[in-house]
This record gives sequence, structure tokens and C-alpha cells, in this order.
Amino acid sequence: MRLHPGEPEATGWRPMSVPGAVRHLLAASPGVTGRPRVIAIDGRGGAGKTTLAGRLRAAVPGSAIVHLGEQERLLAARDGESPEQLAHVARWLLEEVPLLSRERPWARATMIVAGPAPAGHDPGTGLLVAPPAGR
Repeated sequence: MRLHPGEPEATGWRPMSVPGAVRHLLAASPGVTGRPRVIAIDGRGGAGKTTLAGRLRAAVPGSAIVHLGEQERLLAARDGESPEQLAHVARWLLEEVPLLSRERPWARATMIVAGPAPAGHDPGTGLLVAPPAGR
């Protein structure tokens, strides 16, 4: 995978069960009481974000998934592929790398989860996780 400029490679990968990942995420916000916790999942297209969200949701009774990608699909359906829309998307994509370089979201992550499983890891039995990179 090609990393963005300034994005460090994640290291220290280890297997973790889905319930273990839920416990880890809950432990990262012990002061949250009386309201739902929000877990944001970010990543490149095709990295498995929806699959991960579904696996976490299945492990937490009463939880829900809010797909922000659905909003993008609705806007595309509404606006179509007009020249103005295509220009807007091109401008947005030009800002993505500077935004990532400036904001360094990987440094604020609670955990990094591998997308497509590497050889030798069964994604059906758990996750492959690493600590946040570049802190």
C-alpha cells in the first residue's frame, strides 16, 4: 500500500478478537457515561471499513452504524456528474493529502486495524491490530 507523505508505516501488528477490540475501544474512553460512545472508522476505499463496522456492531448489542459514505452517494445521485460536480470532487481530492499531512489522523487513532488480511491471518476469527503510528 502506498502511504501518504509523512504517514508512518504501522508496526507491532498482533491478532485481537473482536470482543477484545471492543473492550480496548471502551477502555480508551472511560469517562463517557450517560450517552453513546462514537467510534469513527477511517481508511482508504476498499480497506474494509464497512466490514469492520459490521463486526463491531454485531459484538455490541443495541449499537448502530452511521455511514457517512451514504451521504456522498446521495449527493452524487442528486448532483450527477456535471462539470461543476466533477470540478468540486477534483478540488476536494487535491486537498486530501495536505489535510492528512497536517492533521495526522493516524497519530490520534486508538488502534489501527489491518484492511485486507495478510497471508496466514484468518479475518473470520479476529482482527489484526497495531498501536497508533507516529505518536
